[in-house]
Amino acid sequence: MTTHDYSVKNIGEIPSNYICPFCKLIFHKPYQLNCGHRICKSCINFTNNEITCLTCYEVSSKENIRSDRGFYLDMEKQSISCSICTWIGSLAFYRKHIDQNHNYRESIGTTTNVYTKQSDQSNRSKLVNNIEACQEIMSDIFSSSCSIFLPQNSSTSNDQHCIRLSQIQEMIRSLSNHLNILINDQQSSHNLIRDSHTLLQTHARNFTSLKASAEINIGLANALKINYDLLAQELWSIKRIVDDPIPTSYCGRYIWKITNVQERIADAKSERQTSIYSSPFYSSLTGYKLCLRLYLNGDSDVRGRFISLFLIIMRNDYDAILHWPFSYEVSFCLIDQSTLNNNQHNMTASFWPDIGLDCFQRPVYNMNHGYGIKEFCSLVEFEQNKSFYIRDNG
Repeated sequence: MTTHDYSVKNIGEIPSNYICPFCKLIFHKPYQLNCGHRICKSCINFTNNEITCLTCYEVSSKENIRSDRGFYLDMEKQSISCSICTWIGSLAFYRKHIDQNHNYRESIGTTTNVYTKQSDQSNRSKLVNNIEACQEIMSDIFSSSCSIFLPQNSSTSNDQHCIRLSQIQEMIRSLSNHLNILINDQQSSHNLIRDSHTLLQTHARNFTSLKASAEINIGLANALKINYDLLAQELWSIKRIVDDPIPTSYCGRYIWKITNVQERIADAKSERQTSIYSSPFYSSLTGYKLCLRLYLNGDSDVRGRFISLFLIIMRNDYDAILHWPFSYEVSFCLIDQSTLNNNQHNMTASFWPDIGLDCFQRPVYNMNHGYGIKEFCSLVEFEQNKSFYIRDNG
């Protein structure tokens, strides 16, 4: 009994994972594909040593297909109803039941299974041989009947019976011809399925190739973005050097006077320019080179709610003699310009560096990523007290 003869009456009650997606019958000698799905051993049909899964369309090579004995042992516990009689039992005893009680099924099943989409050449050969044998037997019987069983004293009756037998033989020949036509149609369908399966495997390989190409292109795009960001940082550094050829501070204390504040706030809200940079300053004559980055409308998840301020460590000629990582406390202060005597509305915030982060290590490129305080100042509070912090739009 082949996989395609492994039909059962209660096929609708069998779990779908016990049904072969190729022959649509319960698994017989299941093999596992590379993707994890399974196939009957006799349903395996390699093309260029590869086969495409009909469930997920992943291509598996011949080396990656293996017998799934454990899965088959689990299947043997499944309750089965015989497709021929009323027998009910486990799958483990079904084959033995068929062999002991329905031995004739192989010859009869041959004429039935030729109509399934997975019938092989041996079934078709058996079918043709059985038909020819039946024709010879029937011809012998009918020929003998004319001489043995028909009355010898009635030539008219004998002629009528012979004519009737001839009609029956002609009917058998006609049925045989129709059956041969069906066999040819089934062969054509089989060839069409095989060609479609080959085409499907080709499309699956092309899809895999296109997917790999797309992943490579994504990687290239990400690399180009990184290069673009680095070039933008270098360009900004050059621009700052041209605009501010003389460093503004060498003592680690830096006062940043921002001009055209209203225009910069409008640019930040419209996202024409979300952030601005300060001029570079130094912790000492041979110390760390630093600058500030200010988001007047907030950075990322606090946008529209807070002003964000970050410290950036820049590459410097004296980095080789400095202690790394940078580990000094950093303090920010928004100065109240309306009360120069006591600065009662100054906003201050500070942090200690997280020395495990890359942004506090020795710079490899022109500047590190910034680190600071996203929620430095509430925009609501800033708007309410704007007159304290802005004088002459600066």
